[in-house]
Amino acid sequence: MQWEGNYRMPMVLSFPGTLPSNKEYDGMASTLDFYATAAAVAKTELPRDCEGKDLLPYLLGKEEQDPDEALFWHTHRTQAARWRQWRLMKYGADKKWRLHDIEKDPAETTDLAEANPKVLKTMAGKYHDWLKQMPPPRKRVIPPEHLLPHTRNGNHARRPFGRGWMTVEEWEQIKDDPTQWSEMHMRQKTLQSRGKAVRP
Repeated sequence: MQWEGNYRMPMVLSFPGTLPSNKEYDGMASTLDFYATAAAVAKTELPRDCEGKDLLPYLLGKEEQDPDEALFWHTHRTQAARWRQWRLMKYGADKKWRLHDIEKDPAETTDLAEANPKVLKTMAGKYHDWLKQMPPPRKRVIPPEHLLPHTRNGNHARRPFGRGWMTVEEWEQIKDDPTQWSEMHMRQKTLQSRGKAVRP
């Protein structure tokens, strides 16, 4: 899920009277910035835990640099960083970093790590400095064994598995009631709220 082609997506913005038409912005931004931009437009305070940046100054040409110098990702199978035109990545059982110039090679077909040791060292250092600032991941929550059928053996629960949608303490309070968390039951509730028939 962290390959360049998966998350570098085009986006169309329309803000008549504010954003000029037929303009392109190719700076580095993330989806977190959409929230910050919406908050700025609505003139409301950004939630404390949102690290996004208001993109309007960049879209209007008032700011020329990228909102962030670098971006980082850390998931259960992927470590990745983006800096300038470079992408640093480890995937799965990789022991060594891969390095790609995504301006010249957007499909990430050529590993340039050995040819660019200084870039590799700089980016790896930035990544580890960022990772040290991150809180440890929450303890994984797993459905009780007798409730696994409600989640296709734990793989199909809408919350809170792996998504941070509730704390372990909150999970302990509802774990024995699958109507509160299983995808099967949550889907039924959604359909009922829309007035659609639900299969027995």
